Parts: sequence; C-alpha cells; structure tokens
Amino acid sequence: RLAVDGNYKPMQYHLMIKRLRVCVLAALCVILVACGGGDDTTSWEHLEMARAMLDKGEHNAAIIELKNALQKDVNNAQARILLGQAYFATGDYESAEKELSRSLEKGVDMAAVLPTLAQTLLSLGELDKLEQLPVDGLDSEDRSLLQAAKGLGRLFKADLPGAQEIISQSMENEPRSPYAEVASARLAMAQQDYKGARAQLKAIFKEHPQ
Repeated sequence: RLAVDGNYKPMQYHLMIKRLRVCVLAALCVILVACGGGDDTTSWEHLEMARAMLDKGEHNAAIIELKNALQKDVNNAQARILLGQAYFATGDYESAEKELSRSLEKGVDMAAVLPTLAQTLLSLGELDKLEQLPVDGLDSEDRSLLQAAKGLGRLFKADLPGAQEIISQSMENEPRSPYAEVASARLAMAQQDYKGARAQLKAIFKEHPQ
C-alpha cells in the first residue's frame, strides 16, 4: 500500500513480494501436478488401469490412460494396440488406423492387430490398403474376419464375382463367424436375393443375440 506521503513502505513492500512469490510457487505446483509432475505411475500400471476400464466399456477413459502409458514408454506395444482398438470402438477410425499401423511397424504379433485394422480400413474406405493386408499366419477365425472385410471391400467396388469368391472363402474358414455371416448377407442383398439375406440375418440374430 501507499504511505500517506505517496511512497511505498519498505517492510510492507517486501512482505507483499514474499507473499506473491509464495502464491506463484503454489500455482506452479498445481500446474505441475495437473500435467503429470510427480506422477510415479508406470506405463504398465496405466495399461492395467486402461484394461479395467475397457472391460467396463469405458473407452474414452481408457484412451486417456493408454496415452499416459505411451507417454511414459513409447515402446509399450500392448498400450498402442489397445489404443487403436479403443479408438475403433469409439468410431475414431482415423486415429485407430494411425495407432494400429504404427503397431505393425513396430513388429507386433499381426494377429493382435489385423482383424481390427481390416475393419478400420473398410470403415475409412481405404480399400486398396485393405487388399494389401496379409492373411497368412492367422487362425481360422481371424482369417475369416479379414477375408470377410476384403470381400465387403470388393462389394463396395461393385466387384460382385470377386466379393463372392472371397466371402465364400471366409465362410469356409469359419462358418459360424458373425462377421462373415453378415458379409454373406450383404452380398445376398447386392445380388438382389432379399429373401436369402433376410433368412441369413434372422439366423445371425438368433445365434448371436448380442
């Protein structure tokens, strides 16, 4: 405050500066904590928390934890795969494609990435990239899903013979795969076999009510 004569009182001035420093330091501590300063949670602990959230269907919260995991360890392959899958579940296909493709570049197990990546590329309309995905080394269920996605890609290109060939292979690999069955029903609709498509869809809903 100003003294009566208009000059600062020295002791009051120094006290004011001291209090201001304390307030600034306190504010900085709050900012550092909010930004992760002092957080000793490991990358794998963030990953486990994210897994628990995914089990409960809390995809957006899991995405935050998975980002934290990768911030702590950029080479945490499991976190990156789950992040791509979580993005796919929320409909953020561009982010899903980015993270899943990065996972493949890191040399992870393709079986953990390709099924979701195939569906992601199909959703984005990246049909040429979808065609290039390998099916070798996958088990029958994953191979069936990947082939069904490729078959739908051919269908979207109006290549009915090509779609029928690949979707038939998908059904042979895993006849009870719901994704392959839906692809087969879509093919039937494209071929104007509406009765057959309706029968297939009824069977799918009966066998897979959820």
